[in-house]
Amino acid sequence: MAWKRTAILLSLASLAGCASAEQAALPGGGPGYKVSCSGIQHQLSDCYAKAAKVCPAGYDVVSKDLSATVLNPFQRSMLISCRA
Repeated sequence: MAWKRTAILLSLASLAGCASAEQAALPGGGPGYKVSCSGIQHQLSDCYAKAAKVCPAGYDVVSKDLSATVLNPFQRSMLISCRA
């Protein structure tokens, strides 16, 4: 019975993600944003759309994280730097 509860919780956790952006430091110490679009209902294109909203003058992708974990099998994020 416990495995069913765990499976349900994992499923709900993967559905809970949404495209978001938060300020983050770039590897060189400059300002940037971490854009996340995790969850089964999102695609990497949602990250790109969110990045375009955060950086209307354009952006450069510094790194991408497309890893999967047991708790979040649909993890997608990228670190971006806004152009001036």
